[in-house]
Amino acid sequence: MEIRELQNEIKKIADKLKSFNNQAFGKEGVFLHLVEEVGEIARNLFDEISGRAKFEKEKLGDEIADAIAMLFHLALLYDIDLESQIEKKVKELKLRFGVEA
Repeated sequence: MEIRELQNEIKKIADKLKSFNNQAFGKEGVFLHLVEEVGEIARNLFDEISGRAKFEKEKLGDEIADAIAMLFHLALLYDIDLESQIEKKVKELKLRFGVEA
């Protein structure tokens, strides 16, 4: 699935969530949820390096996917086309670091 298609799927979900509690899924609420998801990624990585708990690659992947979904949702709230922004960023990074296409 293309990034634009994924963003459209997240929009359908976001529109449904908005009907439940508008404030929690506004710009500030989505950003706070994103920070929460990044914290869960950090917890999983800390578990791996500290040995505090069993590291689960599947759980880490799930948390990363949650964070990406929140980023997609935030981009939607600001009417940002992530596909074109990511393509632009990849081109910039390739030029900066001398990576051939």
